[in-house]
Amino acid sequence: MPSDDDAKPQLRLLEVEREQLRTLTFHAVAECIGKIKALYEDGHKFDKHTYPVRDTDEHGTYGKVEWSSSKDVPLSYKSAIGPSTSHGAAMTFSDIDGMQELLDFVADHHRLSSWMVPDDFGDDEGREYIRAIGVADLPLEIADRHINTAGWELDQEVLERLFGEMEAWWLNEELAVDLWVPILGIDFECDEVLLDDQSRLVRLSDKEQLARWPGQHLGDQAAYVAMATHALVVSGWRMPNTHGLQWFSPTNPPESILIAERFLEALAVVTHEPSGYVQAIIRPVGWSPGYVADLPVVITGALVRDRKSIRLKPASEPSVTLTADEIETLRRTYHALSRHKDVALAATRLLWAERRGTEADRIVDLCVGLEALLSDSQGDTTYKIALRSVGLLAEHGTPDPSKFLAPMKTVYAHRSSVVHGRGSAKTATVSLGDETYRTEHVAHLVLRLLLATRIENPTLTPAEIDKRILGRALDLYSRMQHEPPQNSTR
Repeated sequence: MPSDDDAKPQLRLLEVEREQLRTLTFHAVAECIGKIKALYEDGHKFDKHTYPVRDTDEHGTYGKVEWSSSKDVPLSYKSAIGPSTSHGAAMTFSDIDGMQELLDFVADHHRLSSWMVPDDFGDDEGREYIRAIGVADLPLEIADRHINTAGWELDQEVLERLFGEMEAWWLNEELAVDLWVPILGIDFECDEVLLDDQSRLVRLSDKEQLARWPGQHLGDQAAYVAMATHALVVSGWRMPNTHGLQWFSPTNPPESILIAERFLEALAVVTHEPSGYVQAIIRPVGWSPGYVADLPVVITGALVRDRKSIRLKPASEPSVTLTADEIETLRRTYHALSRHKDVALAATRLLWAERRGTEADRIVDLCVGLEALLSDSQGDTTYKIALRSVGLLAEHGTPDPSKFLAPMKTVYAHRSSVVHGRGSAKTATVSLGDETYRTEHVAHLVLRLLLATRIENPTLTPAEIDKRILGRALDLYSRMQHEPPQNSTR
């Protein structure tokens, strides 16, 4: 849900209680690191983190991600300490000085203990067992992260930061998050592009690429997940933090992220290359439910299936890299879509057409987009759309725009054929000069060009097209036909 910046955060502990929690945690962390270091020096065989490895040497820009215990992946130091030694742990929580005091502190503060395990969850014994694991995770996660990023010697600054992130997760009833949407198939020349005060485009670092990898069982989506160099970041969201158990399961992304849709609409106008997304990940802001070695904190979830172009195919390299100038055009287009309803509708239909599985659906979307830009609801749609399309193509600078007049009439004849179930073979292709093209592809091209032209010339409504472009063209033709030629003399 979007955030309310004026809302005062609600905490589960008072300030004096927070200081007690901090003191108890720091003591337990120091003890954990000391015990783990002793095990390490004694040659204990630690488990390894579930950690993806990305290979780009032979697999192009996007690389290949795989999970393998044979790779040189970070050790899971926290795995050495557990509720019992029956599952491979070398020592138990009770072996850590200060751990029991931390458990007692949580048990004595009902708002905290009921957040960790709801009162109606299971039986008393089950709740106590899960609560012990949850409480012990606080010092264990901090200790593991500290060892993997800062080493064995205690670093006070690192401890403060890690405790602050974990404490924020424990205490806040709402949590600030960013949504990260990796953009498929297209690279961008710039590392970061500010779109507005809520969204930006950022290049994904190597560690972010690994952290966002959703798991080992991706099915037919696996070929697409890696196909992103940048992510759209949408800030200003909050999530309810009702109980700690919710983070044991993946979090599903929102069904529709409107800003991501607008960005992809703008992208569809600026480039013909297919794109989309299959993943929307959550990046905690100022808090963490735990860590994976040295990776950025990311919460992944289920993949989505209907947010990418049907033309997008698995690849190891981006189909295009947008230049700085093209990215600036993308920014202008993105902003224009929030200012003009007719332009926004046309861009939406352009994007929908990218995702449709049948030609009938695609041609309808494309024609609705054309009508949004060119129709005035006064009848004779086919002729007006064709004529105004040619007018805007002339404004765009398209060579010999009049050659599109007959093809645009065919576009609407084709739409009528597929909508009403008549035979569409005769209208399925059109001729442009000496070349023959699919009618659907011509409609797609023209809609893209008209959107780009209208965004650069926002006052070119249908009435203004008639007046400023078509009217002037007729006036010029009349003068050429009836005015005597001007002979220049010296």
